[in-house]
Amino acid sequence: MTTNERWISLFSTELERRDVPDERIREEVETVRVHLRDGDDDAAEDAFGDPVAYAATLAAPGSEDLPSRTTILSLFAAIATFIVFVIASVRWIDGDASASPWSIVGGVGLIIALVMLSVSLTRRAIAAALRDELDLHTEAQWSRASTLLLLLPWTFVGFAGLILALAALL
Repeated sequence: MTTNERWISLFSTELERRDVPDERIREEVETVRVHLRDGDDDAAEDAFGDPVAYAATLAAPGSEDLPSRTTILSLFAAIATFIVFVIASVRWIDGDASASPWSIVGGVGLIIALVMLSVSLTRRAIAAALRDELDLHTEAQWSRASTLLLLLPWTFVGFAGLILALAALL
């Protein structure tokens, strides 16, 4: 692989990491290839400089503002389980014993959806703040470690909920 091809690979990976749409990535990579074909420039030294810095200048300013798929799915799951929880709980309070399992399932689902939403939003906010400080290797490490770190406080909520549920059943 030539140095220009390595540069283009790093450049396109950095654009992907910054959530630039695939079509725009292809356009930008093709623009770079055409420029390099027309001249005998070296991508890193003569033409574009550092691929990460160049990608940062091309990334859409609002691309970090778009919610991720996990965030959207977690939000819809939270809304759906909230509706199930409220309807089942109202029926259970009105004396319908058959609604009790649905109330519990809705409540547990709501807690899980809110935990997922909280972790997704928090990880995204921190990653956006650190975006320029993370390289590809440290970003992969951050992605794994952040999930565990952000779930840690929720384990206490989970244990408290489990104890309350057991106390309610006894």
